[in-house]
Amino acid sequence: MDANATIGRTFAGRFRVSRMVGEDALGLRFVSRDRETRKQASVLLFRPEIVALHGDAIARTGELAMRIDHPNVVRTLHQSIEGLEAVRVSEWDPGGTLGAVLDEVPLMSSSVRWGLDIARGLEAAHSVGLLHRGVAPYNVRLVRRSDPPDRARLHDWGLAGLLLDGGDPLSSTGLHFTGGSAWLAPEYIQGNRFDERSDLYALGAVLFHCLTGHPPYIGPELKVLAGHVNEPVPAPSQHMSGVPHWLDELVIGLLAKAPEHRPQTAAEVAAILQHGAAQLHDAAAHPQRVTASVAPTRLPDVALRGTASHQAPPRRVSRTPAPAPTRQQKSLAVWLGVAAALTFLLALALLLT
Repeated sequence: MDANATIGRTFAGRFRVSRMVGEDALGLRFVSRDRETRKQASVLLFRPEIVALHGDAIARTGELAMRIDHPNVVRTLHQSIEGLEAVRVSEWDPGGTLGAVLDEVPLMSSSVRWGLDIARGLEAAHSVGLLHRGVAPYNVRLVRRSDPPDRARLHDWGLAGLLLDGGDPLSSTGLHFTGGSAWLAPEYIQGNRFDERSDLYALGAVLFHCLTGHPPYIGPELKVLAGHVNEPVPAPSQHMSGVPHWLDELVIGLLAKAPEHRPQTAAEVAAILQHGAAQLHDAAAHPQRVTASVAPTRLPDVALRGTASHQAPPRRVSRTPAPAPTRQQKSLAVWLGVAAALTFLLALALLLT
């Protein structure tokens, strides 16, 4: 692929490529200028070998992605496939990624809001029959100038996944996800059937990362993959203090090994996070009303049951110290000690005589 030959080209009669910004397993990525809106747009030029293997999946993914018009999803503006040349154009958002923010510091104060944004974006995608299969901090854009600020938007559908096909067999290529192994659902690793609940697992891993500053499983690649499949589900509160109990439960539920033990829909997760966000906002505005912790809508029983066999080790619980002994109790303890000492001396004297 010749990147220089692409610069200066115009796609669909409106998107003129100005510069290259990156390259990955799927292809070359460029910035273009939309002649109609006079805004910048992102251009993905797929590799010919990817088009040869997965041309139908690319076409169907782009078709479904263009149906999504949601504030928490970067819009897909155009797609064309001619022979082995496939081009996909989407909105350009210069605001940066969630991953870049998390590289600096975990931001618990924004984690619930970002999780809610991602859940709503997934709900919109799933509603048209499209999986993301690459939910990860670097596939979430942050809109700096938005209301509220730093609104999170899903992007980079890649080959994605088609719910209509019940999970197409793209795993054999190693290109069936674009997010990285740190946020990969166990069913992908094991080669099992996947669905929208696989995206929810990745959302749980992203939430864990937002709360703690690192993914749930860290280390060499094989160790991370084994962790997703076999290791106990970690609780964010084990790594970061101040995580509300309900949020701990939600993340553990999302990271359940078996899909049937997770929350079942993005809408369900969004409802929990929306209620929690409202409670946290109210607590911040009226701190005098806060007693112990915010407790929003209870997680579904199925989500809680899923954590039983993979529960993280019990956390330390601070206990209220016992009350100090009274004067009478102290006196009794002294006399009992004296009596015990006299008994011991008497027995020792009898043994010596």
